[in-house]
Amino acid sequence: MSYVEPLTEENDLPVIKAKEMGMKLDEIKQSSRWLINGRDGYAIGLLQTLERPEQDAIEPHVQWFPWARPRELAQAFEDVMDFFTKTKNVIIVTREKYRSFYDALVKREKVKYVGMLEKMPVGDVFIYQAVKQC
Repeated sequence: MSYVEPLTEENDLPVIKAKEMGMKLDEIKQSSRWLINGRDGYAIGLLQTLERPEQDAIEPHVQWFPWARPRELAQAFEDVMDFFTKTKNVIIVTREKYRSFYDALVKREKVKYVGMLEKMPVGDVFIYQAVKQC
């Protein structure tokens, strides 16, 4: 199973390596930062969670490291959502280019489609909510 751990100075080597490889990592203000570790234990992504206390929710923003294998991405994302939905509502806001990834998760009943916001500064955005796992 994939897992997340808080990003600290002691475990930030994958982030440093990704930056050295030319990856531009978003800096989301007032977010918590986590490493996503794949099933074999090595870091495959950076997760930043933006707290939405008025909704008892978090909004995750994931950036996958260049060495993450495509097969790992969906499974790791599902594992991460299972981790967070135990205690929070998870709201996902995404752009058109990532929509097919989330639509596939809708078919697997991991997330549900909530709606879209048109003509935002970044274009149309699509909103999903993670389904709580019992």
